[in-house]
Amino acid sequence: MARGPVRAARAGRAGTGMTDTAGDPRGRVVIGMLGLDQHETGALAVTQLMVRHGFEVVYLGRFNTPSMLAEAAAQEDADVVGVSVHSWELDSYVDELVSRCHDVGAAVVVGGSVLTERDRTELVGRGVDAVFLAYAGEDEILPALDRLVEERRSE
Repeated sequence: MARGPVRAARAGRAGTGMTDTAGDPRGRVVIGMLGLDQHETGALAVTQLMVRHGFEVVYLGRFNTPSMLAEAAAQEDADVVGVSVHSWELDSYVDELVSRCHDVGAAVVVGGSVLTERDRTELVGRGVDAVFLAYAGEDEILPALDRLVEERRSE
């Protein structure tokens, strides 16, 4: 069986404050895990958070490469690629991920329970657009995503 993206939601209802005036979603996000990282609980929770707040999410699940995530972002005209991180495999992929995603016009965000403030500093230095540590809440995640979507759409 061929594996493809799962569209978690095409969010957006006029008059709810969750979309822009044209009825477009608040933002389009591709979410997945890299390499052999299989812990997807956080990714699923964040997917639901974003859908609840008007984002359209394409969930790719586990076992992705940077090229797979960037290709999905290009095909879906995604504003952001989000990667759930629960292993240190990210370190091997981050430079390629950032390069490929930025080449197709998508911002890169990573989040996960293993990340520390030191990791955030390093990842931002390597081009990641936003990093969310364990226990990041809606009040941190949503404004950061809104900022990245606005930046991408104003280019």
